[in-house]
Amino acid sequence: MFINLNESNKTKKLIVISNPEPLKGETEAVVRMFEYGLEYFHLRRRMKNNDFEEFIKAIPEKFHPNIIIHTDYGLAEKFNLGGIHLKEENDSINSEFCKSISCHGIKEILNLKGKYKYVFLSPLFDSISKKGYKSNFDISGIRKKIMDIDQTVIALGGIKAENASLTLNSGFEGIAVLGYLWQNFVSSDKLLPRFLKLKEFTDN
Repeated sequence: MFINLNESNKTKKLIVISNPEPLKGETEAVVRMFEYGLEYFHLRRRMKNNDFEEFIKAIPEKFHPNIIIHTDYGLAEKFNLGGIHLKEENDSINSEFCKSISCHGIKEILNLKGKYKYVFLSPLFDSISKKGYKSNFDISGIRKKIMDIDQTVIALGGIKAENASLTLNSGFEGIAVLGYLWQNFVSSDKLLPRFLKLKEFTDN
C-alpha cells in the first residue's frame, strides 16, 4: 500500500544520496545523519553485490528501513530495506518494493499517476556532482506545475543551503542532496553541520 505524502501536517523531506564513489568514513557519516533525523538515504553507485552488503551491514539494523537501494534489488528484501528506486518505469519489478523513481520533466511525472511514494525531478539547478549537467527548469514558474501534481515531488540537482528555501517554497515536498554534502568530504564532523543546516529548512 502506498502512502500519500501530500497530506497536511507533514514536514518537508530531506533525502541524501550516496556519493558516486566510496569514501573513507562514509558509513559513519550516514549513521550520524540518521541519528539526527535523516529519513531516507539512497544508496546509488556501481559496486559488487558483496560490497553493497558490507556497506549495509556497517549501518545499524534499526536504520535499514531508511535505506533505499538503486541496484541489486534483492538486497531490499534480504536486509529489510526501505525500498528500491527506479531510473524509469519497469513493470517487471515487484511493486511492493518500488518506493521512488527519477523523472526529468513534468509530463513524465503526470504519467506515473501517483503510484510512487515520491518522485525525483532533476536537475532543478545545475548539478554540483555532475559537471556540465545543466538545469532545464525555470524555478520562478514551476510552483503551479508542481502544485497541480498528485504526487510527492522531490527536487534534485544542485540543491544547497543557498537555494533550499527557494526550492521548498516553490511547491516541492522535499529536497534530495548529493554534491553539496559529499563534495570534498573529509569527515562526518565536517559534513554534519551542512546536513543540519539543510534540515532546518525542511523542518520549518
